[in-house]
Amino acid sequence: MDAQQTHDHPTPILYDTAGAARRIDARLSPRTMERWRRSGYGPRYVVIGRRVGYTDEAIREWLTTQERRHTQQKV
Repeated sequence: MDAQQTHDHPTPILYDTAGAARRIDARLSPRTMERWRRSGYGPRYVVIGRRVGYTDEAIREWLTTQERRHTQQKV
């Protein structure tokens, strides 16, 4: 691919665990995100080597799944 060609799908920006926690809620701790990963809860993530990253799309999708209309609604 030469320098003037563009990608159809740009590489997404990855948030580290602390950045993803802040993106979800300023009060959410990175440790909570780590616990969520271990339990299978929380947004999807990618692993590159030993680094964990979260895309903005995965965070937004997960937040959408957390929406409720009333207190009796099940998760």
